[in-house]
Amino acid sequence: MQNHSSTSMPIPISMTNLIYILMYVFLVGLAGHQVKSDVIVADDNTTLKYCPYFGNRLAGPQLSLQNCSWFRNQSCCNQDEIDSIFEDIIPLFNVDQQCRQTMSYLMCYICSPDQKDFYADRQLTICDDMCQDIYDSCYNATYKGDPLNYWYRNGIEFCRGRRFQIGQFQLGKCYSIKRYEHLLNIYQTSHASRLFSPSTFYPVCLVMTFIAHFLLSSPILALFRPLLMTTSQH
Repeated sequence: MQNHSSTSMPIPISMTNLIYILMYVFLVGLAGHQVKSDVIVADDNTTLKYCPYFGNRLAGPQLSLQNCSWFRNQSCCNQDEIDSIFEDIIPLFNVDQQCRQTMSYLMCYICSPDQKDFYADRQLTICDDMCQDIYDSCYNATYKGDPLNYWYRNGIEFCRGRRFQIGQFQLGKCYSIKRYEHLLNIYQTSHASRLFSPSTFYPVCLVMTFIAHFLLSSPILALFRPLLMTTSQH
């Protein structure tokens, strides 16, 4: 009587199948990552948020925002409104990248879903820390032909000179980009993952398929064949 072993024999995998399996696992992983990055994360605060700057309309998703994109899941503005309002940005010249970015953070108050906390009667209240950040970032920028520090000695003077109301960050009734640092971090992470958005994911699949066909017909494959044959024998 033959003694049948309970151990099943390993199924041999050809080099072709192995490459396609690895490619499939890689692409499925990317697809899963993309699904997660496109999910709209709901705000823990379920209270409806309205927008005084735009006649008290409700904030809502604006996934096509190119500027102020960290507000895209819940925004008071749309892209057309940003394009129009950003034309009225404070006229500073000789600005560097840091100054330009800080000024953009300032103008993004029009998109914040928390406008009711710092915008009323056509008056913007900026946090004292935000005023100083603008001043420090744009210290050497030119305003009316002279450096900004010629006109203003500190951030508080700058905000007052621009007729902004000034509030304390700790009280939470003023606008500061630091209030949205968690959104900025989420945006920067998801923005990097957009390399594999639907518009690029399928071209990546085509490229990967082409690479697989190239490898299957390449002499390089012969270098790995002895190793795989040895593994399958064990």
